[in-house]
Amino acid sequence: MDKTWRFNPLDTLFFRDGMSIEPGESGWLESIFPPTPATMQGAIRTRMLAKFTKDFAHKDGKWLCTEDDLDLNLEIGAPGDFKTIGRLKLSGPFLVYKDKRLYPAPLDLVKTEKEKKENEDKFTYLVPAENPIKCDLGDIRLPVTKGKDVKTLEGVYLTEDDMKKALLGEPLKENNLHLYYLFEPEDKSVNKEDVLADKEYRIGLARDNSKRTALDGHLYAISPVRVREDVLLEVDVGDVDERLQKFADTIQRFGAEGKLAGIYTDKQQETFNISGLADKIDKSGGCFKLVLVTPAKFGEDGKWLPNGFKKDDQDGWTGELNGIPCNLISACIGKPQKFGGWDFVKGYPKPMESYVPAGSVYFFKTAADVQEVMEKLKGFRLGEETALGYGQFLLGTWEDK
Repeated sequence: MDKTWRFNPLDTLFFRDGMSIEPGESGWLESIFPPTPATMQGAIRTRMLAKFTKDFAHKDGKWLCTEDDLDLNLEIGAPGDFKTIGRLKLSGPFLVYKDKRLYPAPLDLVKTEKEKKENEDKFTYLVPAENPIKCDLGDIRLPVTKGKDVKTLEGVYLTEDDMKKALLGEPLKENNLHLYYLFEPEDKSVNKEDVLADKEYRIGLARDNSKRTALDGHLYAISPVRVREDVLLEVDVGDVDERLQKFADTIQRFGAEGKLAGIYTDKQQETFNISGLADKIDKSGGCFKLVLVTPAKFGEDGKWLPNGFKKDDQDGWTGELNGIPCNLISACIGKPQKFGGWDFVKGYPKPMESYVPAGSVYFFKTAADVQEVMEKLKGFRLGEETALGYGQFLLGTWEDK
């Protein structure tokens, strides 16, 4: 049975980014938050292995399972393999506040910075320009908006209901849109109850215990994250032997500092469905958009372009999404994220790789039947390492005016 694993942090959390912290180099490290899908699969597989192996024992590339009829390599992948995880399929991680799952605000949704009159919209959408604009990528229909002095909602999260409105391109006003902020913004008018986490800055040093003094050049600073009350992380876990899901509830070390988090399971929530989406895509002439809710990886060189898409002779890119021929018209993409990590089996760092951040938006157009689009994109994921949870998206629509 597929379940949702919920992680309730009992202390601060620290998930290292890709910055080096060697002596003589930068001594400052930010924490990634929310953690990456790779981090979450490590925590989940660790819990499963702790129950069904003795001290994570393995031999000749196979886990030594305590139950003879349970093949851990088949279920969750081989020791030291952090790219493939057997039958295991993960969705998330997602932030949860007061039992409501939150989603990163799509980067095509922008807010005006200018003062508006009471009845004027403060939110609008970026859409591909009507005419191509010459740039380093060629003649491209770059995203534009009618408004001026607008700002993307990076670091902002939406509820499921508000996310559905944004995916349908519905008009949004301050009185019908609730924004949740990952960290406290500069805008002091924001309600403190709408902030999900805080950074707690700390300074540390290395000691020479034989002399009882600090080592020269070993001063460093980090910024662990403390989530606020009623904020959790959750991951949907499926496609594995039921026995691996039964013993999840526990307290476990979580993150780079090994702080504790409570883990408990629940039945998976209903699939994210949007009423009327198919009709809107059909009426728009086959215009649909994909909004990433987890980071995505396209190729080894950190490309932003989905695998298989090639520049066409006009103003976009041509390719297929799970067998659906379509044109990529434009995109709203955040700053690339660098992820690495630590391989505890092999005892050395994982290689650093670039990912397209969650919230990024890809605008497509297709002549395919809209029902085929809905069916083939349901459960499909973009890019590589998708079983870990990368490349998850929500389907929406846009108007090609």
